[in-house]
Amino acid sequence: AGLYAIELGRRATQILDGDLEVRHYRPLGRRLVWAQSLRLVRVASLRQDRGLPRPYWKELGGDGSVRGIERNTILAVDGGRLGINLRNELRARYRDFGLVLFWDRANVWRYTRDVMKWKNITSFKQFMLLMVDGYGVGLRYTMGIPFRVDFALNDGFDQSNNFWVYFSIGQAF
Repeated sequence: AGLYAIELGRRATQILDGDLEVRHYRPLGRRLVWAQSLRLVRVASLRQDRGLPRPYWKELGGDGSVRGIERNTILAVDGGRLGINLRNELRARYRDFGLVLFWDRANVWRYTRDVMKWKNITSFKQFMLLMVDGYGVGLRYTMGIPFRVDFALNDGFDQSNNFWVYFSIGQAF
């Protein structure tokens, strides 16, 4: 998806906003599926002399990106321009009931060059510290479409609440 926006007024700016998501579903048996999603979000001001308006800052967290984190709390100081969101689910189903194990990861950076610091990573532990994690278990009941309840924890990023419960209709992705 892409968006081109022009803000009118004395300090007019032009914005290019993009959202790319790739999903992969791999059956692991008759009742087991591994679902994966990679989402990249990027926004840029086309006028270098203008700042990026606040409504276009990228923020992640919450049910739509990282379960176990409060909505829109993964952000960059002075406005995130690039975000990466990885989601994994191991889905088991028996008749109308399902059980899901999930692990979501994301982060937001102000500049693309901040992500390029990944080339200096020398250990798995350093890589793990670059992203915010949410993980948990979910229950599903399908009546044509799935009703879901997810119980999620985070990796300590959100100190105010470490445990979250989500109820929604449809798959997470």
